[in-house]
Amino acid sequence: MDFMKDQLLPYYSIIPISFNIPTVFPQGQVLFCLQNFLHSYIQGISRHLEGGMEQTQKRVDGFRFLPPSLAAWIQIFIRDRKFRGTIPWTPMSKPLSRTTLALVTSAGISLKTDPPFDMEREKRETTWGDRSYRSIPRGTREKEIDVNHLHINTNPIKQDINVILPLTRMTEFEQEKIIGRLAPTSYSFYGFQWESTEFLKEAIAPISRKMKLESVEAVLLTPA
Repeated sequence: MDFMKDQLLPYYSIIPISFNIPTVFPQGQVLFCLQNFLHSYIQGISRHLEGGMEQTQKRVDGFRFLPPSLAAWIQIFIRDRKFRGTIPWTPMSKPLSRTTLALVTSAGISLKTDPPFDMEREKRETTWGDRSYRSIPRGTREKEIDVNHLHINTNPIKQDINVILPLTRMTEFEQEKIIGRLAPTSYSFYGFQWESTEFLKEAIAPISRKMKLESVEAVLLTPA
């Protein structure tokens, strides 16, 4: 019983029992989904419990540090699909010391004068993420921002915006000639996007146009 209490019970509290299954899944697939979820959940617990054991063959485990319930959810409902298309790789056209740089983060930062990112709708619709974006002027300080994100701890960002959007550090780099210039505007969006097509239209396209107007040549992206 001590083993059960110490090793397994901590995982019980993170099972998403408030999940609105009829809203998210087709009615006929509910039982199938639950069966697969529990199977993957148990596998996730096993991975955690066996973390200290030596393995004869090493491999990269992208789920190792996730809670078992979250790992199970991702494995079932976000299928691993082979990428199709081309990657638009763009090499730097000039040294960083002469480049205009903008910052972009997916941490859900907004100015207090702007509407916050919509977490309430996501609580009701668990696979929906706010597809909008916010403009963050380069001189923004912690007292001017709000941070809304259901998937990260937002307190460190509220205490020091530079932990995720390093505006002050980049201004220092500009003064030290490490970068050419920090653009007047940086950007934040909400990093939980189930359907990327609409997000590209509603956020990334207008951000790209605004960057072009400010002669941005490179972007530092800080995922949350």
